[in-house]
Amino acid sequence: MGSSGNRAHAFIHECVEAAASDFERNYAATQDHDNKLRRVCCGVASGHSASITEVKGLQACIVTGYISDCWLPVLPGWVSSLKRDRLTGLIPVSDIVEIEPFLLADLLQVCKLFWKLEKDLKKDDPSSFHRRLRESGRIRANAQVSISLQPILTRWLGECPQSGELQGKHGPGAVSTGESGADKWLGLAGVPCGIDPMAIRCNSRHLSDDYPLEYRYGLTKVIQVPKDVRGNRFISCEPLEYQFLQQSIRPILEARIKAATRGKASFNDQDTHRDKLRSGRYASIDLSDASDYVSRRLVANAFPSEWRDLLFRTRSTFAVDEGSVIPLRTFAPMGSALCFSVMTTVICAILHDAGCKAYSVFGDDILVLKRDFERALGALEMFGLKPNLSKCCKGVYRESCGLDIYVCQDNIYVREPLWIRQCPDDYVSSAQLAMRSRAFLALGFSNVASVLSSLFKLPADIRFNEEYQRLEEKTLVIQQRPRKQALNGYEALLRYFNETPEASCVLSRNQLSRPRISHAWLPSLLLASP
Repeated sequence: MGSSGNRAHAFIHECVEAAASDFERNYAATQDHDNKLRRVCCGVASGHSASITEVKGLQACIVTGYISDCWLPVLPGWVSSLKRDRLTGLIPVSDIVEIEPFLLADLLQVCKLFWKLEKDLKKDDPSSFHRRLRESGRIRANAQVSISLQPILTRWLGECPQSGELQGKHGPGAVSTGESGADKWLGLAGVPCGIDPMAIRCNSRHLSDDYPLEYRYGLTKVIQVPKDVRGNRFISCEPLEYQFLQQSIRPILEARIKAATRGKASFNDQDTHRDKLRSGRYASIDLSDASDYVSRRLVANAFPSEWRDLLFRTRSTFAVDEGSVIPLRTFAPMGSALCFSVMTTVICAILHDAGCKAYSVFGDDILVLKRDFERALGALEMFGLKPNLSKCCKGVYRESCGLDIYVCQDNIYVREPLWIRQCPDDYVSSAQLAMRSRAFLALGFSNVASVLSSLFKLPADIRFNEEYQRLEEKTLVIQQRPRKQALNGYEALLRYFNETPEASCVLSRNQLSRPRISHAWLPSLLLASP
């Protein structure tokens, strides 16, 4: 192990010791003679499967509403004295939350402190992902998609836009053809079959100068990106022209679905979805590999014919992964600009058809009223989707869009977990971790905050802001600014016509400068220290 590895190892152990000490001090938990809490947290950071399984087991206990006896040594002594449930013989989560609302939330916080730790990318075995792409979700024989869902989406979507009316744009992500930044506007060379060439040209003169090619098949490229300690996430990079056209359909589709569902579908704003979760009236549903199980058959039968033709003309038909060519029976893997939008649309239609009157959908994050919970699960499974029952919650604990809530009688306790995603390898990562210390201090983890803040010398300046009537401290802020990248000719004109004047300037928004560290006055957390 090199010196950087030794530093990372020491940093992880120091953070684990600090987090465990904070938990034991805050809750007078002194029974952990086997150091289980520290062992599990270190094991998670190292990616040990046994520790990861233990943490998943803890979360499953909280979801089901009963704490396993194996976790009692980690908890305060008074927990063991609580009355046990007659049927399960275990201690109910609701009784614990009633006495200490954030005890289990903080226990999960410590155990999953390094759940999102970013490490050197080691490629996972793609065979299961390839199988999902080839097979996708299997719709049950009694699920009549065209009868059940198509009338709903026909009413919601209205008239389909013509391909000549589409206004494409480029996103910040990678494409399979390799272009980046403003070069994406220079690389538009063809259109899929059935798409008007004017969709990638700004006028007839531009068209005559270089007549576009016509693509019969789209080939998306499979890549792996870090997800969490359990492994990588498989996503795809779409071909340049396909992504460009998908970006033109996406805002039209999203606007119509959001209007038709009266805000039950959320595409860009998690706050509305989170507000419903905070109300305590909703159960949360989690789907396993949701985008992979939205099959092309489901989409083909659910959407009205003109919309279906447009969506299928702009989707990739094959995936390429290190020489393997995989036929896509999923509609679109994660990475397509239409993956999230189509998935949200289909799920909304399924819930509406099932008779769920109040619900909220943000991609694969689903909320339904508690009385509709079983009905919604059955409907989703019927159309080929796979609910992850170990994370579908209707009891004391609910989770959605990265927000955890605990509902106990009429009280609702909200917690947003914090992660340590990196080790202090350089100047910037040290500063980012030091900035994170404020958030840990606000949660009562003062020892963790002290470890993180020590990585970077913070100014000791404190002032009282008379305008806002608050104590403020000067702290770190990391900023990145877009670089300038010139774009001229017909490509610049096409960008001007397709984007707002503010967005169509010569700045390439995905070409960012190196991070700059500066200071800003923020509300002081000195008084928040326990």
